[in-house]
Amino acid sequence: MLESARARMAAVLVVDVASGEIEAAASAHTPCYQAHHQGAQRKGCLPLPQAAENRPWKVTNQALHGEAMCGSLCKIGQALALLRVSSPLTQSTADFSEAIRQSQTERFIDEFMCVDRGFSPQCNQNRLNALVQATHDLGGYSACAKGDSKCQALNLMSGEEQGVFNVSRLRLLSNPAAPAASLVDADDYKPGSKNFTLEAVRNCYANGHPKRWRDCQGIGLVASVAELFGQGNAHVSPVGVAELLFTLTAAAQGAPHGAVSIIKRAETGAGIGVPAVAPQHARRLLEALLEPVKPSGTAHSSCVKAMAGDSLMNCNNTGRWVVASKTGTPLFPHDAMNYQRRQQACDKVKALSDGIVRRHEWARCVVPPTKWYAYVLGKSDGQGIVWTKIVVVLTERNWSARTGLIDSPFDRGGNVAAEIGLRLARQLAEAAEHQNLTETIHGAAP
Repeated sequence: MLESARARMAAVLVVDVASGEIEAAASAHTPCYQAHHQGAQRKGCLPLPQAAENRPWKVTNQALHGEAMCGSLCKIGQALALLRVSSPLTQSTADFSEAIRQSQTERFIDEFMCVDRGFSPQCNQNRLNALVQATHDLGGYSACAKGDSKCQALNLMSGEEQGVFNVSRLRLLSNPAAPAASLVDADDYKPGSKNFTLEAVRNCYANGHPKRWRDCQGIGLVASVAELFGQGNAHVSPVGVAELLFTLTAAAQGAPHGAVSIIKRAETGAGIGVPAVAPQHARRLLEALLEPVKPSGTAHSSCVKAMAGDSLMNCNNTGRWVVASKTGTPLFPHDAMNYQRRQQACDKVKALSDGIVRRHEWARCVVPPTKWYAYVLGKSDGQGIVWTKIVVVLTERNWSARTGLIDSPFDRGGNVAAEIGLRLARQLAEAAEHQNLTETIHGAAP
């Protein structure tokens, strides 16, 4: 890899489940990443389509100030919505677990587009509305839930509408974009305005082809499907992802509606109520999130690398310590291009005369190649799981010096964010075991 690093940037956030307190927030980056975002030209560094310029927020702590499209992390909210409407996918534990384990995007879209109901428009609207509510209940929307104009800037999946983020403490997103909520994008689509014909939906479904939902026609349908793919224009922050998992875990463990919000605690030291999620839905979803590290799961290969020889944890999640997790790979349009071809292609985009086409293609040129991994660490006590820590990892991938391709192109190969996160999970489990042993010894001392 260039600079001998699979990631140009990596950020890690750790939150204590019991208190909601942020215990650690740290990030690191390579010299080339730093030079690029400080507007400097550094010898030996890869030229990137986006010009080097001073972006101070990019070289601060990305665990607090980072942002990226959510990718398949959005499936957590989608899964909650489907549980609430008792969609067919949720009726079978095996099917639901498999869909989460393998992050089966097409199956999720099938559910929201109501393939089981003959693409019924009313069913489609009901399920999309359920998704809007689920996203809000897991901490999404911010001001956007009320249609506030600030929704284009306050773009964090984090907390309630009132007083979210003191800007002197935690910066707003760098560029106005869609809020971190499904079904609201940069053009301010609302769920009710997503009108599309039955014929358009049937054509896009392509008779259930494995690559269905990719050649849709019509702005409303294209926008809806883009959001359901977990991309759209939605951005999230590590703190916002942690808030989502905190809300879910608090509900699963029977916390009252007044459980402390991570966001409000970080800002003021005081807590506000987290949105209500039914405990049975939270527990069912966390149970399904045990799947991604298992064989055929999206985090399994990373788990095998991180957990080799570990006695406390394993990649079947049958050890004393377990992780309920989700990977996320936001859209990166240039998986098939090496960095030289990518640079050449984006140079041609700059010369396009059609302004609309140029803006669209240039937006693809400046998308960073990010990866997410987020999980809740828990200890099995024989009767259940006690969830203890929330960890969120965000990385920006690097390019291979040998092939010129991005790390893990086409989402094949290990997820560098998952490998970082799972190695940390081992360390957190070992530290907890050591602490318990120390306390036992001290307690037994005369």
